[in-house]
Amino acid sequence: MTSLSFSKFGEEESRQNQTDLSNDSSCNDANGFVDLYDSFALQLEKIYFKSNENIFDVIEDLGRLVSKRAIQLYDASGEESDEFNFLKLESSFWALLNVLLVFRKTGNTDEPISIHQFSSNALIEEQYLRQNPLSHEHCLILSWLQDSLDRPQEPEELRGDKWLYTRSSILTAQQSGNSIPGVSELDIDAPIRQGKPISPEDKKYEDALYKYIFELVRARRFEEARKICVQTKNYTLALAFGGLEEYYDSQIDGHVLGNSDKESVGIQNKMLWRRMCFNLAQDKNLSEYERGIYGVLSSDIDSVVALSDTWEQQLLAYLSNLITAESEDVMRQAGRVDPEVDAIRIPAAPFKSVKDILQYLEQSAGRGVQKQSHHVVRLLLSAIIKNDIPAFVDTLATSIDNLANGRASVLTPESTIKVLRVAAHLVIVLKELGIDVGRPESYSSIIVAYIEILKLDNKAGLIPLYISYLEPEEAIEQHSLLLATITDANERKIQLQLAKKYNLDVVNTVRKAVDRVFEEHPEEYVPRGDAIVFTSEVSQNDMNLIDAVGWYKEAAMWPDAMHSSVTLYRLFLDVGKLQSAMQFGNAISWSVLATKYSSYAIGAEANDDQTVLVTPWEQTEFAEYGRLVECVQQVQAWDRHYENRARDPRAITASWKSEGIRLVSEVSDSIHALSASWLQGAVPPNGEATTVALVQRLRVWYVPQLLSQLLRVLTEAQLANERFLYQAVRLATIVADERLKLYDLFVQSGMLKGFLSSIADACTDGVAHGEEGIFDL
Repeated sequence: MTSLSFSKFGEEESRQNQTDLSNDSSCNDANGFVDLYDSFALQLEKIYFKSNENIFDVIEDLGRLVSKRAIQLYDASGEESDEFNFLKLESSFWALLNVLLVFRKTGNTDEPISIHQFSSNALIEEQYLRQNPLSHEHCLILSWLQDSLDRPQEPEELRGDKWLYTRSSILTAQQSGNSIPGVSELDIDAPIRQGKPISPEDKKYEDALYKYIFELVRARRFEEARKICVQTKNYTLALAFGGLEEYYDSQIDGHVLGNSDKESVGIQNKMLWRRMCFNLAQDKNLSEYERGIYGVLSSDIDSVVALSDTWEQQLLAYLSNLITAESEDVMRQAGRVDPEVDAIRIPAAPFKSVKDILQYLEQSAGRGVQKQSHHVVRLLLSAIIKNDIPAFVDTLATSIDNLANGRASVLTPESTIKVLRVAAHLVIVLKELGIDVGRPESYSSIIVAYIEILKLDNKAGLIPLYISYLEPEEAIEQHSLLLATITDANERKIQLQLAKKYNLDVVNTVRKAVDRVFEEHPEEYVPRGDAIVFTSEVSQNDMNLIDAVGWYKEAAMWPDAMHSSVTLYRLFLDVGKLQSAMQFGNAISWSVLATKYSSYAIGAEANDDQTVLVTPWEQTEFAEYGRLVECVQQVQAWDRHYENRARDPRAITASWKSEGIRLVSEVSDSIHALSASWLQGAVPPNGEATTVALVQRLRVWYVPQLLSQLLRVLTEAQLANERFLYQAVRLATIVADERLKLYDLFVQSGMLKGFLSSIADACTDGVAHGEEGIFDL
């Protein structure tokens, strides 16, 4: 089992762990630490592209990345921060997940074992584990718990002489003839036999030593513990480690397990040895940690739990007791138990399953452990151990929903951010392995919630990968939410590339994104009465709509671009937002779009695909809006030219007049042409009544407006050429022409009076300045 033991990292251990992880595929944040968002996505991408067929390797890498960041945090600060502790716990989670998933998915592939009368007890245990996967899992969990414990802190002093200060005290008392304050003999049983203590200095030293040995033994570091006992002359305790394993005869059973070269180990009467250790664990004459050592060796609960203040430590104690009791039952059923030894009773295991243990820790253990058991990662660990992920996923999804809607939740915003990274990758990995992860909506809720976290952390580039793991309809929904917020052209290109990379539905997603923006503020684009009130303001909502239609251009969806452009021009112009329409025209050139669509249509026709093409009527309408934009652009060009004269009267030069004549001629030609035919032919004869009404409404209000603008331009343009004033006055004749029916438009819009008044002013201005031929009509 691969794991990382966390402790107060010493320099050597930290350096070793960093070396072990140096080949990880990881991305760093601004501080040079592992960026878990980016690095986890990198691992997930391996699963998506099947670049790593073994998902279990990916799971192991996830744990290694978490461990690496934890080490980096500790090395940088020297403190065990909240994030460090969370990552430490998370690292253990990934380690356990990998171990259990490998076992559950691959199962036990070993051949059945034939048991004979001469078979070793170890062989009987092995056969039982092969036939009982749940018991095998218990052993795997036990090993994981032992491996995940902190590395014990070695005492500052390890002596080769036992009871140094007590020996010195005895010698001093004997030399001085004084009474000895404590024990007078130095054998190991002297304190119990005499009922006297060793010296306080030795007692303090032994307490620290036994605590260290206890922690080594609990963490399955038996050989280290044995060596320490020998080094410190605790020979009796060192001998006790000899009964840890069931008897195994390599000569008899080695060929069965493939370990014929292994030396014979263990003792033949492990049950008796256990009872001896158990009795020592109950001996109140021993120190608490010395009792605890024997408690670990005998799988006693009371002596070990008394020294266990974490969820992991207590789970280890109870599970060890359960496994040992089950092992003894196996030996009884195999007829390998001496009745006299079995008569030496020890308490039965209080729990029958690991589920019972976990429930006890959650509900009935001491307050500290009970609180720890409700940590969200430990709840996840419990779910993995109990093989009950669906219930956890459903519960987590409910908690996320409660938190989002302001209801009571076991989660806080801070813990949600951390656990969602773990949970999102967990459910994706499990689903890829074909493992049930609960209700589909719960699965989606967790991934969607994680996507929101990525948005908050400005990780939009990672989101398409996670969207690819959603069902198609939900993927479109979530992806459109993201795209609707992106306006930068480069970011849009990146998103489209990522969508293609992960095989997302770009067409329907972009359509959904654009629709979202169009549906945000419909009230702003409802006409107020019959008259159109013109405004020069371009609101943020207007810009959002313009940016939204830009998605079709970025995605090269030319029919959709033309459809939405017509829709947007209608929205803007129907409420007098001419300047917003101009802004849109500047953002997306109508001529370029028309050319792009034309090329697309040729290709579609060649492929006999007529379903996505734009109708000729709509193409005409789009072109008419383009003509309007060009007319206004020409008017604005004249306005800028004219303003230069206003700022500096000396600017009226020959070149200024020449350029002015050119600009005004363009304005005049365009507006005359537009007025005569604008939007005519944009609606089929049997077109929808609402469309017909809209087109007529736009002609009523915009044609008079344009002619009024032309009148103003021509009047101002007399500075360039006096004959323009004649053209201004002549507009009255053009409007009155029955063939063009422009007069009706002025009447319907209510602009006729103002228009005629402006022409009268032009005439007056012409008479005052004596322009020749002004009335030569």
